[in-house]
Amino acid sequence: MFVCPFVCVIVYYLFVFLYLRVPVPPRLLSQAEWTITALAGTEATLPCKVSGIPWPTVSWSRDQLEIDFYSDEHKYMMQDTGSLIIPSVDVEDAARYLCVAENPAGVVSQEITLVVHGNKHPV
Repeated sequence: MFVCPFVCVIVYYLFVFLYLRVPVPPRLLSQAEWTITALAGTEATLPCKVSGIPWPTVSWSRDQLEIDFYSDEHKYMMQDTGSLIIPSVDVEDAARYLCVAENPAGVVSQEITLVVHGNKHPV
């Protein structure tokens, strides 16, 4: 009968700890459509589901300007997965959006064009 000594247990846990620390570059879990169409006044979701180790930091830009999720407008929300939510799109939201996910192991990005049909909503 084999009995693993105390040292064996420590080596095993050290191996598991080191194994979990290996960085994995960000990757898109699914490729989004290049163009997403929405009706004015409806919710639009721009997917950017990512994975990686450590968990990637996700940022979004609209026509090359970074989106501020903490602005007073509260126009945009980001899901835990990285996808962008626009609760009530307006024709002025039609633009090119870029999702960028990065961690120490790398960067991945995806561009989506949002097309909005309908009338401009009053403010």
